[in-house]
Amino acid sequence: MSYIEFEPKYRTYTIMDREHEQLISIINRFFDEWVGNKGVNSLPYLLELAEYGQNHFDSEERFMENNHSNNIEEHKAIHKKLMERLVEMIQRIQNGEEITMETFQFLQHWLMNHIAGTDKASYGVLGNKAH
Repeated sequence: MSYIEFEPKYRTYTIMDREHEQLISIINRFFDEWVGNKGVNSLPYLLELAEYGQNHFDSEERFMENNHSNNIEEHKAIHKKLMERLVEMIQRIQNGEEITMETFQFLQHWLMNHIAGTDKASYGVLGNKAH
């Protein structure tokens, strides 16, 4: 069973859902590896999440601009803050901090609250332009 399930309540019914699923996949692969080996090198997973996350945020912002979504600047600021927190986490891991279950709870909260709350509110009627 995956750590994070992409439940219907998280669907935005836009092309962004595929990218959200990929972000969840990265976290789930990381979690599965960590559960099997607490000594796993977590840095590659966090770097992959940061790289894909930034690409997703850029893509999402273009999507919102192309569809004349409301509150784009606010959404960009939230993306920036989320990435800053992820970079801080990466730096702590590079400095020897251990991965704990709280790490995964943060990642789950970080992603799922953003999708279910901010994304859905920002997309509004854009879900009608899905896939």
